[in-house]
Amino acid sequence: MSEKFAFKLITLLVLLAIASLCFADANQKVIFSNSGNKAQLLNNNAEGFELQFRNQEYFLEEVETPSGKFTRINMDGFGFSQRIGEPQLPVYSKLIAVPVGAKVEFSFGRNTEITLQKSETNITNRIYPTQPSVSKSQDPALISFELKTDIYSKNEFYSGELFSVAEIGFLRGVRIFRIDYEPMRYNPVSGELKINTELNVQVKFINADFSATQDLLARTASYEFDSLYGKILLNWQKDERLNVNRYPTKMVILCPPNYVSTMQTFVNWKTQQGYKVIVTTVGTGGTVANNTTAIKNYMQTLWNSATASDPAPTYLLIVGDTSTSGDNIIANTGDTSSSHITDLTYVRLNGTDYLPELYFGRFSVASATELTNVINKTITFEKTTMPDLSYLGKTVLIAGADATYGPTHGNGAINYGTTQYFNSAHNITSNTYLYPASGSSNAQIIANASEGRGYINYTAH
Repeated sequence: MSEKFAFKLITLLVLLAIASLCFADANQKVIFSNSGNKAQLLNNNAEGFELQFRNQEYFLEEVETPSGKFTRINMDGFGFSQRIGEPQLPVYSKLIAVPVGAKVEFSFGRNTEITLQKSETNITNRIYPTQPSVSKSQDPALISFELKTDIYSKNEFYSGELFSVAEIGFLRGVRIFRIDYEPMRYNPVSGELKINTELNVQVKFINADFSATQDLLARTASYEFDSLYGKILLNWQKDERLNVNRYPTKMVILCPPNYVSTMQTFVNWKTQQGYKVIVTTVGTGGTVANNTTAIKNYMQTLWNSATASDPAPTYLLIVGDTSTSGDNIIANTGDTSSSHITDLTYVRLNGTDYLPELYFGRFSVASATELTNVINKTITFEKTTMPDLSYLGKTVLIAGADATYGPTHGNGAINYGTTQYFNSAHNITSNTYLYPASGSSNAQIIANASEGRGYINYTAH
């Protein structure tokens, strides 16, 4: 499962690169300083670290909206502020690991700011306001455009905090905070920009409980999560988990009793790979009742009883569809205000946050025959024993039915992909469906997928 997670992460990064590069030519670069562009981590240790920021340029992109033209400001390596209806400004956000019990404090060293008059910013429109996220099931044409006129009418500089920290929760055995650095302030009436060009930040962990931190790391040691921490945590130090490879990775399988014999082939394969597999039966005739409370309590007990010599499981696999009847295992519904079906609740085991402590998944099957098919496909893929591997060099790329953004964003992203990556120069064959033809290509797309494709991408709302 960790391999699949990594593949999804890499795929996401590729798509983000495609999306950003696709419109790079439309961006106007503005150089406002000679300080260089960088965000550097220095003096990283158990008691804190330093950050050094240097900014010298931004990019401008004109955006058409129902309320007229706006300008979006981009900075390399930065995301955006998320205050709906308010000016969208660049934000550098990263996750950091913080010791158990510690209070996070920070102070500034070098701190340099410049002011650009409107004529110097090259910004002719108002800065684009942040909009709510739109799901793919929503029609963008029906979503109201958010613009806080009270903020845009004030002759004063608008921004968030220059630097801030916020606690997110625990991801398995690591306490996680987010840092935000917002270097721009904007006056929507005068059009001026104040930009922080240089900032040195000293971050300190005060009153940390290092003993509790190391104990939690030992009880939750997992090679697969350690690899993830190294990718997502700015200050992660790998040598903190010296015992990470001492014990086999554990996988818990929750399975209806009638599927246990069918699952044995999969269990044998995972055991051969080196996993310690725990098969627990759920439902009538099983050891755990098929209700959300019993399942959560079982998983919580496994988590709470973990020790340094017997760390907590890394994976949870649930077998069966989401139901209380038949050979199925019930799922949860997120929280009291949502009917969303999820298994996340079963792996939220450390604190009240929504970060999972285990990788989790489900074989959603309604019969032993379906389960056998899923197992055979999974093992064949993991062993790479397919008789014909040529499908791995074939893709399906689809710009979906989106009248607003399909001709530009959808087709643009797909065309960039086929030009730069998915082509014969890279030994890849692509079945490409651009808007509007994609809207009447259902049969062909399904046929392509049924034949076997190594990569399928759909982009649209």
